[in-house]
Amino acid sequence: MINFVKTHKFESVITFIVLIIIIFIIVFAKIFFFSDTGDPYGNRLDGIEKYRINEDKLKKIETDLEKKDDINNVDIFITGKIINIMIDLNSEIDYDLAKSYGEEAILNFDKDEQSFYDVQIYLTTKDENKTYPKIGYKSKSSKKISWMK
Repeated sequence: MINFVKTHKFESVITFIVLIIIIFIIVFAKIFFFSDTGDPYGNRLDGIEKYRINEDKLKKIETDLEKKDDINNVDIFITGKIINIMIDLNSEIDYDLAKSYGEEAILNFDKDEQSFYDVQIYLTTKDENKTYPKIGYKSKSSKKISWMK
């Protein structure tokens, strides 16, 4: 073996370098592309246990909003630290009234929950409409909802 390496120095060095590069690529790929351990949110959800919102509260907010004549359907769900409020409206509803329904939904969450979760409000209709869909977003650090189309 030693004689082979001595007689083929250049080829041995190239083979050694290529092996080192292949090992490096395999380790790099394993670390960055095939890491399946841990939470998909990383540490962004730290402390969420303290501010858990139970399903009963979400269902109560949904039923309270669905009692309004202008609302067809409401769906509220939480993804990570974002509360998503989907409100399906009648197509003739005034935009300012629809925004007030979103603001009313947010007021059902206490101050601690509002300061921990971001809130997204989706206003939609089944019919094609120039006004809808609209999206409202309230950051955990803001007091107002920003509306956009």
